[in-house]
Amino acid sequence: RTIPRYRAPDFDLVVDGHRQSGRFLLVLAANGPRCGGGMRLAGDAAIDDGWLDLVTVAPVPLPRVIAALPKLFDGRLAGHPAFRVVRCRSATIDADPRCGVELDGQLAGNTPVTLSIQPGALQALDCRDLAE
Repeated sequence: RTIPRYRAPDFDLVVDGHRQSGRFLLVLAANGPRCGGGMRLAGDAAIDDGWLDLVTVAPVPLPRVIAALPKLFDGRLAGHPAFRVVRCRSATIDADPRCGVELDGQLAGNTPVTLSIQPGALQALDCRDLAE
């Protein structure tokens, strides 16, 4: 019932100093390929590459939204014309009306929000080679 009544907010984005405005169903800053229980929205995102992948999804008619839902989980949404990914070091996201901001699935406030990545700031053990 919500999808037919949903109106995409007007977003104002500043991505690495470049301004972009538009209506989007979704704006997502990803540091890894999966989010929200396994959705593969940023398939090329890598947690160790020093980049954020900023995903925007433009509004589409309801039948196309429903047809695209299965593609959220296997990465095929990336070929959709309404879907766009930009790699960046920082992004400021604002919306009218304001939108909730989630960090790893937890509500963390509302827009506006400024996000940036600090390459190499977190030291972690990589066990991938040990498993072979």
